[in-house]
Amino acid sequence: MDNINSGGRLEQGGRILVGSSGSVAKIMDHFSKMVGIRLLKVEVRAPGGDTRFIFENGLILNCFPARSGGGTSWGVCTGAGN
Repeated sequence: MDNINSGGRLEQGGRILVGSSGSVAKIMDHFSKMVGIRLLKVEVRAPGGDTRFIFENGLILNCFPARSGGGTSWGVCTGAGN
């Protein structure tokens, strides 16, 4: 992941852990800690597609697409592009 072209924020207990303005290394460090945590709920808000992923440990991942004109607005991938 060379850059992030959509906004995002990872929160827990009302505290922001990392946002899209953080370094890629910091963001990826937090994502790796999410492996194995159960996803409880996903909320997608119209019209822009803002999406909220709510996990069992109170972790909330908010994603804000860079565009809302159709097609893929955002995605999550590894450094290898997976």
